[in-house]
Amino acid sequence: MVEHGKKYHIDPRTAKRYAESPQKPEYRLSEPRPTKMDLYKQIVDEWLEEAPYSALRILEKLREKGFNDTVPSERVWVLWGISGGDCV
Repeated sequence: MVEHGKKYHIDPRTAKRYAESPQKPEYRLSEPRPTKMDLYKQIVDEWLEEAPYSALRILEKLREKGFNDTVPSERVWVLWGISGGDCV
């Protein structure tokens, strides 16, 4: 079982339990957790309908709306990608 554990990157005891189990293990996905950026998604979508703002300009506009700077600015890029904007 040690070999299976290494192959699948799981503990050997877990590999043994799966191998000895008569049924296939079930996996459940958890619900997505809300993020700080959720508050701003709708307004960013509205901005992107107005004009193809760059991610930097979106960050500036978010800061004007009270965006918390402790959240890394990379999340703006992720949000922008989800919103469907083109990189300008």
